[in-house]
Amino acid sequence: MERESRRVESPPRPRQARVTLPFRDGYPVMSEQGNDELTCLREELATVRREYEYFLQYMPAMLEADVQTARITYMNRMACILLGFEQADVEAGLDGFSLLDDDGVRMVVEVRARHLASSVGAGRRYEHSPTQELYEVQLRRKDGAWLPVEIQGSYLLDASGSPHRIRFLLRDTSKRNESEEALARSEQTLRTLAENAPVVFVQVNRDGEIVLVEGKGLRALGFEPGQFVGWHIGADEIATTPLGSIYRRAQSGDTVVERVQLAGRILDIRTGPLQNVHGDFDGFVAVATDVTDLDAAGRALVQSQKMESLGILASGIAHDFNNVLTIILSAASVLRRSPLMGPDEQEYLETIHLAARRGADVAGRVLAFARGGETNLSQADLREVIAEVSNLALPSLRRTVSVHTSVPPEPVIVECDRGQLIQALLNMVLNARDAMPGGGEVRLAVNNVGQQAVITVADSGEGMDEATRDRIFQPFFTTKPPGQGTGLGLAVARGIVASHHGAISVQSAPGEGTTFIISLPHRPDNGRRPALWESE
Repeated sequence: MERESRRVESPPRPRQARVTLPFRDGYPVMSEQGNDELTCLREELATVRREYEYFLQYMPAMLEADVQTARITYMNRMACILLGFEQADVEAGLDGFSLLDDDGVRMVVEVRARHLASSVGAGRRYEHSPTQELYEVQLRRKDGAWLPVEIQGSYLLDASGSPHRIRFLLRDTSKRNESEEALARSEQTLRTLAENAPVVFVQVNRDGEIVLVEGKGLRALGFEPGQFVGWHIGADEIATTPLGSIYRRAQSGDTVVERVQLAGRILDIRTGPLQNVHGDFDGFVAVATDVTDLDAAGRALVQSQKMESLGILASGIAHDFNNVLTIILSAASVLRRSPLMGPDEQEYLETIHLAARRGADVAGRVLAFARGGETNLSQADLREVIAEVSNLALPSLRRTVSVHTSVPPEPVIVECDRGQLIQALLNMVLNARDAMPGGGEVRLAVNNVGQQAVITVADSGEGMDEATRDRIFQPFFTTKPPGQGTGLGLAVARGIVASHHGAISVQSAPGEGTTFIISLPHRPDNGRRPALWESE
């Protein structure tokens, strides 16, 4: 039996009546209730629009430009103030490229081409919004001045999803750039000071890592700037040095002031702990000053003061001793003329007289050294002075000691006290004799060297080691056995040379003999006729 198929039809939908509303001024005329609702919507829309406009005008500087033409389409109030434009300028038409420098134009063109490439193709929406990309450019103000700004842009899409405008937020970076430049200059100044200061700067962080090693004083220690940066202060090479102990003390927050010896130099080290914002230990800074030369100068000053005191004391003793010897010499002279003195008594008196004369001579040297005698300057040819010294020294020399002189053919004229200069040179010759007990040679020479007259006294003796060489000009220092030297000969010689505005030095080494070099200033014309005469 066939089933009878039936089609069930849904009942027809009732047709809604089409309501036709009258219009007035482009708006539908509604009921009184509808009119009130529309009025409220219009007021709310106007309020939102005012707030939006206010927000746009007073938010950070912003402008909009057409993507294709780069024409400025909008500039808010803050952007106008920043760039010096008016709304009338924007309405008249501003080319965005004209506001950029060449680098800015190239950057914008490159970024635009890259971004627009992502929206090419039918029905393809642009999905990239570079809201996080920041660029630094130069914008030209209306007055022509260039303003450094940081820009951040995002695209506005049209109905098809393609970018047609770009909105830029602008931030003035001129103050920041000035601050960065000032900071860079300050850092460069500090670095220049650190690199050229005759000290050593060391900074260690709280973990014990060395982060700064600078200073011109590093080279005196045999190190280079930055050599130990990155090292840990606990490393074996550093922990055993004074820096390691200073770090451990600085960790407690103490300021450390200490004098240490490092690499053969004496350093004054001053450290100060560093603290972070919470007041916790954050490392320390150490400044090391090389005081080696200053320390040596201090010792030399103390020695000089001792010598000055000794000279004053010696001067007083020599003065009193000289008065006593004067009485002895006077009494001896009277007794020598007495007819009551026999031969033996005359011999004793002669011995007394010679001893007193020797004592008076020693006292005179002490007084000359301590007080400094008056110099009677006159012109003298040093060739004649050398000849006189040689003649005076010959009777005191042993047969095994010879004297050789070397003088130039032209005069060597200086202003000097002839007697004092002869005394100084004679002391050196006699010292050379004593340095050659087995015999040898003493060489006296004089030459013109530039504006100086140079005298050399050299011997072929045993020479001196460095320790002896450093002390030979000290008063009362002698290498001779007791009773054979006063230690004043070379000290007096140096004083005489200094009083003539000259200089004296010594060159000597064990087994190589000794050479004394004396430099004295010439007379302005050195005894020669003016050049005008020579041209006649």
